[in-house]
Amino acid sequence: MRWAGPTVKTRLECYGCINSCTENILSTIQSTRALLDGLLAGYHWISTSNHSPEFSTLWGSNAVPTKFQAGQLEASIKILDTPISEIQAEIDLLRNAVASLESRVSRLTAIRRDYKSVSSPLRHLPAEILAEILCWTRKPRSNSRSKGPYYVSGIDICRIEEGPWYLGQVFSAWRKAIENLCPELWSSLTITVPQDDDFPLLLVFKKDMVALLERALERGRGYRLDSSFRYSVYGVISNGPEDEGYRRVRNRTQAENPPFDRSQGTPEYLDIIASAPNILLFSYHHHTVIPQSAGLQFPIVRNVSLRTLSASLGGFLSSLDLPGLTSVTLTSGCKMTKVVHADAILSPQLLSLTIEYHVWTDESSVATMSRLFHQMTETRLIGDNVHYTLVPSLKELAIIMHQVDDLPVNFLNQDFLDMVTARRMLRHESLFEILEVKVAGRSCGDVLDDLEYEVLHIHLDFDDQEEQNLVMEDYTSGFESD
Repeated sequence: MRWAGPTVKTRLECYGCINSCTENILSTIQSTRALLDGLLAGYHWISTSNHSPEFSTLWGSNAVPTKFQAGQLEASIKILDTPISEIQAEIDLLRNAVASLESRVSRLTAIRRDYKSVSSPLRHLPAEILAEILCWTRKPRSNSRSKGPYYVSGIDICRIEEGPWYLGQVFSAWRKAIENLCPELWSSLTITVPQDDDFPLLLVFKKDMVALLERALERGRGYRLDSSFRYSVYGVISNGPEDEGYRRVRNRTQAENPPFDRSQGTPEYLDIIASAPNILLFSYHHHTVIPQSAGLQFPIVRNVSLRTLSASLGGFLSSLDLPGLTSVTLTSGCKMTKVVHADAILSPQLLSLTIEYHVWTDESSVATMSRLFHQMTETRLIGDNVHYTLVPSLKELAIIMHQVDDLPVNFLNQDFLDMVTARRMLRHESLFEILEVKVAGRSCGDVLDDLEYEVLHIHLDFDDQEEQNLVMEDYTSGFESD
């Protein structure tokens, strides 16, 4: 209570100052108006001024002025120079005064805007409603309809001029809501590490990035995380104190372009899955040449929570025991890597299987695919019912091949078609619903034409007919359940 007096006194002084300023402004306006009226009255004679009779005669006849007339014209010009200069000086003075007044109006407008912002209704919203509004500012970047294994989502934690970092700078109520009541805003994170070309600043940046990551994880408050790592993140958060920060990001991890080969990457990937009991999706993608080291074996890693997996390394796949897996994408990154499927990841609960070749290589790939499709036709009798031995619950199958060129795609044959048809005919199990085949390259038209069948409709797009290059794009065969 002891501060009530000075506070009231200060407010009264402010109001008194404002009232005094208002009176001064009104007085100044009145005097300025009188000054302007006098200024205009001093030049009232200009409205009645006109040309001399001699000028009108010369103007109408277009005659050459005599020496006397030329002297009169020169005298008239000099007479007009003086008032023109005086009026221009008055205009410059008024223009400067207007500019000065405009700057002062801008300052007063800014002060008034600050007062209005402080009294804004947004500042009086209950914290729960404010948090709900702020959560709607989140813009998801992932394409939920995309069937591919590549995802981009979340805020870039290193861009503090965007996202929740920026919203928290508006005022304290927003900052408190962002920090304490909006874990959804911190649930999708993208961590992008600069390349080694920036090495002089890289170490400092990495240290700051880890601090920002720790802060974001704290504000997530245990909310389900969706995190995406790009480039060589292991060099940033796999050693020393950063390791703990890395191990806390579990529910989704994506690593692109890691600068190490298969023998280095596989243990790291297995360690992530082994140490993340709540992980739901794991995806990694190599876009560089990966040496294939033969004979490497790793301990079996079991994880019951993982539902979606996208990978390509055979040593990694064969070291997994994932009984709850429902969606798998197997990829080949380049000519040096091949799709290798491991029976261990083709669990009975698997609903979706995607096989993608970035570069179609040789006959060994045909053998791998043929063996897989042959296994998918094998059945066994359980009680009175027939069940498929491999992936009995499979509903979706996608085969995507890029850069086929002149190499044969012999696994797309009658056996493949029989497998698809058979899985549609086994009525007492979950029906095989979606088949997607995409082939991009040359000389694949004949083998695809052979697949034309009752339930399989082929659509071919021919590009560059003169060079006889066949490209099959966006070919999709879909089934509708009865």
